[in-house]
Amino acid sequence: MTKKYYDLFFSSGGNFIHYYMGYASVIQQYLKNYYPNQMLNIGGVSAGSLASSFLAFDIDINKVYPEFNKKLTKNLTTKSYFNVINNFTDASYEHFENKKLVHNLHLYVTKINYNTSAYYTNNIKLTSEYFIGTNDLNKMKDYIGSSCYLPLFGTKLCYPINSSYYLDGFLTFNPNDHNINKIICYSKYIKNSNIVDKYPSSNYEQNLELYNIGKKYAKIDLKTNNMLYLNKN
Repeated sequence: MTKKYYDLFFSSGGNFIHYYMGYASVIQQYLKNYYPNQMLNIGGVSAGSLASSFLAFDIDINKVYPEFNKKLTKNLTTKSYFNVINNFTDASYEHFENKKLVHNLHLYVTKINYNTSAYYTNNIKLTSEYFIGTNDLNKMKDYIGSSCYLPLFGTKLCYPINSSYYLDGFLTFNPNDHNINKIICYSKYIKNSNIVDKYPSSNYEQNLELYNIGKKYAKIDLKTNNMLYLNKN
């Protein structure tokens, strides 16, 4: 089986969605300034599904981020996370209206497969699947929601789409199964930034800090030619 190729892939990371959004905003502006007609193959999983989608639809991240941050953190407390997924999709939903894909996009999910044996016992198998980005707004809301769905952060056991059920894509996604030119992952920067992975935060300023850190490291990657594929022919 041929590995799928991605120029840019945003990994999982919980509240580091803000880091990813900042990173994506810099790449977005760089492309607009120097390579406005270049199409990339972009992927995302879990928290990375949203940053990759904003980039693939060329939504002005710097412009919409303050309102996105405000809506995403609305009503969250350190003890109540059951509306995170709803906030996650609602905060992004409006920004996709009247937008069209400008890059190829895949969003990874974990599909729940049920196999019933002759003895009437259910065998559950989890597999890594992906959705292809579409201009259909309702489908994109489901794709993003399912890619980052964990029962802790929602009101259901799993995320239903049509007759199938899904969970957070990080549960089964293996980056080694793909040819990825650049994978954006928060973990390599934790020590440098003195920030640790945690549950979604209602702290607007702390999230904004993550956003700015993401922008910082994107600029470093561009300056050090760590993303040479962006100027390919």
